[in-house]
Amino acid sequence: MTAAQIMTRDVVVARPEETVDEVTKRMLDKGVSGLPVVDDEGHVLGLVTESEIIRLLLPWYVELLGDVAFLPEDFEPFEELLSEAGDVRVRQIMVNEFVQATEDTTVAELATLMLTKNTRRVLILRGDKLVGTVGRRDVLQEILKH
Repeated sequence: MTAAQIMTRDVVVARPEETVDEVTKRMLDKGVSGLPVVDDEGHVLGLVTESEIIRLLLPWYVELLGDVAFLPEDFEPFEELLSEAGDVRVRQIMVNEFVQATEDTTVAELATLMLTKNTRRVLILRGDKLVGTVGRRDVLQEILKH
């Protein structure tokens, strides 16, 4: 079994000039945790995930410290940053590193990539253009069939 046989072909994508607000709403509406960011020709430019969006909403030092137990109980970093965060462009927060494979990559290879690269999705490219995605659930469903 290969990526071409299990991949999602109708991929929900983001554009680099879209706002975080637009993309977040799309992600929630479609029930996905991340979107490939593509240009008009379908070339993958990066990836935007829930992690980048949450990171945008937290003060920079919270992630660095790794613990917020020392902060007062009424500390609410989101309120202050929320109004500005929605207008940030996807190109400003997207990550440029993403896991990719081709349509002929086997399910076993996809599963290995997901585990070793600690990713939820693999972007499937034909040449340098996005043709699909394979998520952990796709791999798990295929494994359970057998």
